[in-house]
Amino acid sequence: MADLAAFLSELTASASEQWHWPGIDQHFDVVGYLTDREPPLELVVSVRAVALRGDQVFVFESEGETHAVPGGRREPGESPDAALIRELLEETGCTIVGTPRRLAVLHLRSLSARRHDPKYTYPYPDTIQWIFIADVTGDAIPSDDPFVDNGRFVSVESARRSVHSVTERMLLDAAVASR
Repeated sequence: MADLAAFLSELTASASEQWHWPGIDQHFDVVGYLTDREPPLELVVSVRAVALRGDQVFVFESEGETHAVPGGRREPGESPDAALIRELLEETGCTIVGTPRRLAVLHLRSLSARRHDPKYTYPYPDTIQWIFIADVTGDAIPSDDPFVDNGRFVSVESARRSVHSVTERMLLDAAVASR
């Protein structure tokens, strides 16, 4: 964890909150850092993006809340770039245009007991979600992911009004401001 501590010590927190994922009954302290620096890759469990199509942003519902950062877990041996391309296609139905831009990292510290599931091989208690800005093309299609419902493109203002997470709103605002 020395790599994580050293990495985070050079950053300034931009948002923090607690998250609860009811489907897996896990609680996390989440701290978001706006940065284009590469995090320690061994801790990057998932990659996500603010997916922009023109002046619209992709949003979706998951466990009763609206989110604006689709993406997901890296497969074993998968690069962050490959995971981002795959996850955005799976969750949005869209393809990335150009090169995604680094936006932030989210440091998640689990507040729950370690899961005793052989499929759960991720670091504990600290993990990183690496967040990008991705311009995408195509139409939103229904996702097979059980945690992604009603995916759609909406105006930035509509997304801001419907996303309750302060961390996700910070990411959305930073992505839009960077254009």
